[in-house]
Amino acid sequence: MSKTKPERGSNDDFIQEFDEKIEADLKLDVIGRRRKVCLTLAIIFSFIVFVIYASFVFRKESKLEIFIPGDIPMKANNIESSGYDLQTKDPYESTSNITSYHSESTNSNNNSEIQNENYLKQTVTDPAHSGDNVTLQDGRMFQVVGETIWHDKSHFTQGLTYLRGALYESSGMYGQSTVCKISPITGKSEICLEIGDKYFAEGLQAYGEEGKEKLIQLTWKQHIGWIRDAKTLEVISEFVFNTTHNEGWGICWDEENDEFIVSDGSPYLHFWDVKTLKEKKRLMVTRQDGRPANELNELEFVNGKVLANIWYEDAIVVIDPVTGICEKEYDFSTIWPKKNRKKNGANVLNGISVSGKDGELFITGKNWKKMFLVKLMNF
Repeated sequence: MSKTKPERGSNDDFIQEFDEKIEADLKLDVIGRRRKVCLTLAIIFSFIVFVIYASFVFRKESKLEIFIPGDIPMKANNIESSGYDLQTKDPYESTSNITSYHSESTNSNNNSEIQNENYLKQTVTDPAHSGDNVTLQDGRMFQVVGETIWHDKSHFTQGLTYLRGALYESSGMYGQSTVCKISPITGKSEICLEIGDKYFAEGLQAYGEEGKEKLIQLTWKQHIGWIRDAKTLEVISEFVFNTTHNEGWGICWDEENDEFIVSDGSPYLHFWDVKTLKEKKRLMVTRQDGRPANELNELEFVNGKVLANIWYEDAIVVIDPVTGICEKEYDFSTIWPKKNRKKNGANVLNGISVSGKDGELFITGKNWKKMFLVKLMNF
């Protein structure tokens, strides 16, 4: 039996068609409303972005401001050494067109640094502490001796070491690592050797008998170190090492006990036999507040104690190599305040070395343009 198509004019068909039309119109209306809402929100968002951008541009144009993050080590392409022109953005143009604001700001910064250095030369006459103990709360407990010494600001200082009139420095970063012999008077490099792109140089220590001086140098994550001739800086031998974190950070020499003492960023010091480079023991270091001394970095052995920089702290701690206790903690936040050195692309305090003069230490930092001779109070 064949099916016949219902007549279009029937009431049921009309009602059904009408309902479908109403439903379609409602859907179109909802879609239209959504589009309008989305368009309105897009316009509002675009306006907010424009206002923020315009405000940023206005601030940058109304006041010349250069910000070089201290955490980014600058090498040959830093503004000061490359002659980077602030107007043309051409690294090969002279700096004669730098705006007067920048010149005034630079002069102001220089004057501020000179005033700070003069202050640091003053003797601490009334230290705010009791007895021989030194804490970070005591404030400045050191004195700068003489004039500041020039330091190559391209050096990401990892190790600083002195022996019999010669000062040596290990500089890090992949593709930029070097070992240098530098003048303890002028700070200028006398000999420099590149390490190689695949190595990140770390701690450095001079040691050995007179006339047979050597250097021991660590790498960061490669588990490799070198023994070098102190005169030529050339590699004599290579060795493999392990530590708590399997990294090399700082190293110093306890001549009396014939030991190297090594840090790796953990709270542990590692004691190596000088001849065999085998580990003899590990010692956990604790801060004065009882917490583990994490981030132990560059080391120096002075008067039977281990002096250590702390990564990202402007402080030097004095460690008993028998107990592991930080007996003294020196605040170095005023030696070159962060707000001043950041403007120069300088990084953290790192670099301690004896100087050949009793009680005087060389102090510097990563990408610092200067080095200091200091005396520690109550040490």
